[in-house]
Amino acid sequence: MPEAPELSGAVSFLARRCQGVLISDIQVSALSAVKTAEPPLQSLVGQPITEVRRRGKYLILQAAEAAIVVHLSRAGWLVWRPAVPAARLRPGRGRVSARISFVDHDGVVVGCLDLTEAGTQKRLAIWVAEDAELLDPVARLGPEATGLTADQLGSILEAGGASHLKTVLRNQSSLAGIGNAYSDEILYRARLSPARRANSLNDDETDRLFDALTACLAEAVALAEEADDLSALKDTKRRHFRVHGRAGEECSVCGTIIASVSSGDSSYQYCPGCQTDGKRLPDHRLSRLLR
Repeated sequence: MPEAPELSGAVSFLARRCQGVLISDIQVSALSAVKTAEPPLQSLVGQPITEVRRRGKYLILQAAEAAIVVHLSRAGWLVWRPAVPAARLRPGRGRVSARISFVDHDGVVVGCLDLTEAGTQKRLAIWVAEDAELLDPVARLGPEATGLTADQLGSILEAGGASHLKTVLRNQSSLAGIGNAYSDEILYRARLSPARRANSLNDDETDRLFDALTACLAEAVALAEEADDLSALKDTKRRHFRVHGRAGEECSVCGTIIASVSSGDSSYQYCPGCQTDGKRLPDHRLSRLLR
């Protein structure tokens, strides 16, 4: 799932191409992806894009009178095409859920943005809102992870109670923009167990977590915003991970083999040597399979 750094990179990329140009066409093949009826998507055709921004994991294309809000979910992504394909999208066909085309003020084609989704579980969502910040999924978001203060983090940890640190970092109503991947990287850098209770950290541990969070996200955002190709953002993200997605490899710090825990329909990774005093966290899904 794209997280704050990748979406920041996408915002930078799209702003250079879309800001100030006009929406010339909107096609939708995944009709169930559109979550609002009013204002209709087609009402934005002819309107200029005044701003491209994000809020948490939501991409916002702000037009003159309304905004298109997109959540890419787990398997969604963005594809920019400098030329608009002649064939129109067909309902229920292919990986392209929607296509937004753009022209400049002289009517010259600028390109199009494809909202794509892989797999069979279709969760990509599109809304149209006169005020994106008042849209319910956006309004319920917590403070931005990329602009978090130390005091805010302390309050979030206290409010998290006995919940695991991993859970609190991924809770979008507590903290917006962090998902499975960057929560792994942040906790690894902070040398904290994903299973620690949120309200059990002492001052030194809280400081380590704050420093790790701010540094990890700042570095990732800087790398993402340098990308001149949307397809490169995913590869850039994976290439710089030190623990996430690296189960079975040696930790670059202590040499311990990186471990993995299955959780629901995903998994997370950690270093037992750096984060859990050499102990392996229980993998409940594996335990059930062995019964």
